[in-house]
Amino acid sequence: MKKTFILLFSLLFVSNLYGRNVKTTLDTALTDSSKIYIGDVVVFNVEIEHKENERVNLFTKVKSAVFEILSYEKNIIEKDDVYISDFKFESAFFDIGRQIIPGLEFQIIDDNNVSSVFSDSFLINVKSIITDDSVELKDVKPPLPLHLKFLDWFLPIAIIIVIVIIILLISRISSKKPIFASKKKVTIPAHIIALKKLNKLRIQDLLSKGKIKKYYVEISWICREYLENRYKLPILEFTTTEIRQYFKQNNIIQNDQFRHDTIWILYQCDRVKYAKYIPPLSEAEQIFDNLINIIDVTKLVEQDETSMSTSRHKEK
Repeated sequence: MKKTFILLFSLLFVSNLYGRNVKTTLDTALTDSSKIYIGDVVVFNVEIEHKENERVNLFTKVKSAVFEILSYEKNIIEKDDVYISDFKFESAFFDIGRQIIPGLEFQIIDDNNVSSVFSDSFLINVKSIITDDSVELKDVKPPLPLHLKFLDWFLPIAIIIVIVIIILLISRISSKKPIFASKKKVTIPAHIIALKKLNKLRIQDLLSKGKIKKYYVEISWICREYLENRYKLPILEFTTTEIRQYFKQNNIIQNDQFRHDTIWILYQCDRVKYAKYIPPLSEAEQIFDNLINIIDVTKLVEQDETSMSTSRHKEK
């Protein structure tokens, strides 16, 4: 009995000796917990007390379909002979409802030992950017009656017959030698189309005219059209959430940072279009520059263009 008491006392002493003070808080200066929408940046801090000779590193890698840590920074603070590693996390949720910021594991390393501590998890209420009054419902009109006259059906049939005859004649003649040389179809690269439209948008100077919503609508359309032309996907028919899930599952944009920036642009445009969000001017200009950077990094370089550049380099 005495040995058991001594053992329990020793364990309690060791636990208090190596106990860690871990504090997890939401950064209310940068994050309003009452107005968190899907895709918003949620900032929270984790403070861990430790000794001077100890290092604290983040160990957890969050694997979640709805929560993602975008970035974090670490600062070491000395306060009253106590050292505190202050981690500031920027994260985002990609689903609505009551969501959980999970507890994160940190490793405390000194010269001889490695131990782990965990931050607290807490609930966040994520709202949808689409409100009930943002969608305008219209009455369905009945189909109009169709009254065809003689020329309405005769002319199309006659034109089709003439076209068929011309095709048959051309196919017979071209069996020996084509009458007209086939022209190579010139396809304008997706990045050229997008950059021309962005340049036109810059000339319009919508921001100085106060047309914020129209500006974001144009940015969203140019971004989606570029992604559709670049990756041959029906992006214009996808919602922003569907685009994010598809890109992440199929690794469309391999660089995580550029994939995050692309989805962030689309979510910010959705907030202005549907949630009546009025962004600062600096954010609007940043979205424009970010989109140009994404297009420049992800653009498809044609083989002929690459070969031409190589041959010019050799000639020099």
